Amino acid sequence: MAGTLKERQIDALKCMLNFNSPPTTSDVPQWKVLVYDQLGRDIISPLLTVKELRSLGVTLHLLLDSPREHIPDVAAVYFVYPSKENVQNICKDFESGRYESYYLNFISPISRESLEQIAQTALSEDCVQQIAKVFDQYTNFVCLEDDLLVLRPFLCNNLPSYYALNRANASDNDIEAIVDSTVDGLFSVFATLGTVPIIRCPKGDASEMIATRLDAKLRDSLRDSRSSLFVTSESARGYTSSGAPGVGVGGMTRSSQNSGVTSTNPTFSNLFQRPLLVLLDRNLDLATPLHHELTYQSLVHDIFKITLNRIKVDLDLAKEVTSSDVDGLPAPKPKANKRPGKLEQYELTTVTDRLWRDFKGAAFSEVAEAIRDEVTILRDYEKRMGELKSVMGLSDSFASLDESTLTLLDDNTARLTSAVSSLPQLMERKRCLDMHTNIATCLANVITQRQLHVFAEEEDKLLAKQTTVDSSLSELIKNVAVGTPEDKLRLLLFAALLRSSNFVPGTVGSASGSGAAGLGGSISGGSSEFCLSDTELSQLKSLLKESCPDLDLSSVDYVQHLRRLPKLIQAGDQSGFGDLKSTSSRSMLNKLVSHGSAIFLTGMRHLIGRKSYLPFTRVVSQLMENKGGMEAEEYRYFDPKLYRRQGLDVPRCKQPFYEAYVFVVGGGSYVEYHNLLDWARSTAGGTGGSSAHLAGLVNGTVTSGPGSNIDSASGSTTSSTTSGTNAKRIVYGCTELLNATDFLDQLSRLGKEL
Repeated sequence: MAGTLKERQIDALKCMLNFNSPPTTSDVPQWKVLVYDQLGRDIISPLLTVKELRSLGVTLHLLLDSPREHIPDVAAVYFVYPSKENVQNICKDFESGRYESYYLNFISPISRESLEQIAQTALSEDCVQQIAKVFDQYTNFVCLEDDLLVLRPFLCNNLPSYYALNRANASDNDIEAIVDSTVDGLFSVFATLGTVPIIRCPKGDASEMIATRLDAKLRDSLRDSRSSLFVTSESARGYTSSGAPGVGVGGMTRSSQNSGVTSTNPTFSNLFQRPLLVLLDRNLDLATPLHHELTYQSLVHDIFKITLNRIKVDLDLAKEVTSSDVDGLPAPKPKANKRPGKLEQYELTTVTDRLWRDFKGAAFSEVAEAIRDEVTILRDYEKRMGELKSVMGLSDSFASLDESTLTLLDDNTARLTSAVSSLPQLMERKRCLDMHTNIATCLANVITQRQLHVFAEEEDKLLAKQTTVDSSLSELIKNVAVGTPEDKLRLLLFAALLRSSNFVPGTVGSASGSGAAGLGGSISGGSSEFCLSDTELSQLKSLLKESCPDLDLSSVDYVQHLRRLPKLIQAGDQSGFGDLKSTSSRSMLNKLVSHGSAIFLTGMRHLIGRKSYLPFTRVVSQLMENKGGMEAEEYRYFDPKLYRRQGLDVPRCKQPFYEAYVFVVGGGSYVEYHNLLDWARSTAGGTGGSSAHLAGLVNGTVTSGPGSNIDSASGSTTSSTTSGTNAKRIVYGCTELLNATDFLDQLSRLGKEL
């Protein structure tokens, strides 16, 4: 049985498509129609390809609200959210007799009222016998990677979550709907895993509301004798013909189906302890989503915006980069019949794409090297294939060949047969190479045009307190030849949210030295103030307005408003960034890029000398170490398995955690995702909770060298699951994944409402 959340969700979907029975290799699939809504499609899309759906017997997959033909001799598997509109559409299908039989699977538990509506329609249309099964699937989340998930919460008027939670005219009902939907999604995650987490969250924000309600929902499920979602017994959690005990309505039985499977092998989550769920609020760290980051996946999302592991790339962006500029990399190969201006869609998957799997979290320079290495490998293979074909035509007369030549011919025939059998894999490998060559060339051109490395260097200098706010920052804002207005706005907001902190030496999560810069979100004590004074911020705002007169500065107004709130000041007092990325490395990168092809130069790996830890990473690290202390006590503690006694403290687990689910309310970013995985990998090798490792966190960095557990040679960030005695495992989740443009838009909308 699968162990990761993604594998469990895939198994749950395959079970659903097999009419909620365990799929077996010997079974011949029964043909069926899959009917889903938009959310159901988004859940399935990153997990199962069309080819895999075909192998599971799905001949058609259709949207519930789209025009559909009558197919009265085929079974239909529904996979929808139990909204009023979807329930009404299902009832209309009953009325029209659209399919032979109906297997109803709801993404979240359907209410009794809606279930009764379906039952009443089935009775009135005399089709009760055609309704084969009704299941609550508990799959209300989108799993993008083994260690990455997003929710699709109910958003008032389709508003993004951060704006919806913080807008001035948000009603209590709007907030309640978002909180309840987020709780439902997180409950689905742990129902799929079949485990109950210990929950930690900061006090006084939306994450605390979510934690409180999730704790209550988990308690109710554990105490419900009809529920088997979190029963660890294999006999209780295995497949059954009718599912778990359900509520009978109108001749139908609704069953609960979590992952639908039982693990025969112990998994990470049920070996020795339960996982930790850390709920964090976006307001604790507003700067990270605005940061200019030069790692591969973060760059791709920043420029092209990854949606359900897919991007759309305009290959015209690569036209200005010639072959000499990319230092030996093959030129991008657009399709021959591609119309001008048409976007090329690519799917980024870790299943078949080795380059993406190994280098999605690596520095962009390492990606370029990896692409070039892949080109060399494939060219060598083509050369060997040419030589093999030449050998196969040794002589015009087969009779004249001696015995040794015939033996050689047999060997080469076997090699050629092996090569032919591996041809599909090689074609897929070449397709991935062409795709990444196109993407990387486009990214290189955008970096050069917008001078993104300059903004990244400036932000790192601000974090390291190696520049003054009235010199290089103001010069960069005034320079019309560098960046776009949006890049300059991001830089200004980043500087406005930055704090200089004075921490007590030796405090967990504090920064060494009195000049360390910080952002909100880390556990620490101390006093802090903004790096930019209100006067300096106003002057830079005026300077940006003069430089970019058409730029909307409402987001700056909102940040100025936040700076005046005691709440943000308190959040900033719990922050500490320390030294972040090596500024000397970034300065060298800046000099190289100015010469044209620096992004693709070899020998760039040595420039990345240190790993930096962002605020949320440092929060998670200290909560997982579970050392206690005054700072950690500020985070609330929930254990749904323990009986809650009025007025008494809940007994707490004293052992360190080795698995954590980190969820950000208000939107997350790929920068945070990879930063958490970097930290998780750094704990492998038996030093997980050591004082030496904590010392690195105090300074905000860890050095990557020959003795480091970070695979700097490959830059691999495939999974946080790492071999090692005390290796941590992190799964990152958020309401939605933001890029800087998305987040700026939300800040601007909030600023206009002031």
